[in-house]
Amino acid sequence: MRLFDRLAARRAPVPPPPCRDAAELRAALLALDEVDGPLHVRDGRPEDADLTAEWRLADPRWSCAAAESGVARVAQFLLRLDPRAAEVRVVQRDFEIGWRAGAPTLSFAAPDVRAWRLELGHGAFPPGRFDTRELARSLREVAAIHGWAWRPVVFGRL
Repeated sequence: MRLFDRLAARRAPVPPPPCRDAAELRAALLALDEVDGPLHVRDGRPEDADLTAEWRLADPRWSCAAAESGVARVAQFLLRLDPRAAEVRVVQRDFEIGWRAGAPTLSFAAPDVRAWRLELGHGAFPPGRFDTRELARSLREVAAIHGWAWRPVVFGRL
């Protein structure tokens, strides 16, 4: 791995498994969507991405539990699959949550190095249930299993 790849947090699978096609990787990432869980992976066209992974806060079950637990920040991952380079380009967007009558209102949070995980109060969620690092780790592992590199995008377009 080159120095700039390491500084940019680009991760290539080690040892590299055979690279699978983009359709197979897309299907595997969409399979991470939890019907009864808080994780939601969906088509990312509204955000100009291939896929979007985020926490399921629109569901009243999870928004009430998140409000009770004092969730203050959430992350959204915009994914672009680049078949030529066999890499998943990723932009992480952080949002701060304001709670009004049990309903979440999201506002964009400026990038902050300390914002890599959600700040949880004491409440209904098991430890790490809404941990942003766990969401990113799940996405990275699926990409690595399919032979694709994980490339966070800090500057520039997705």
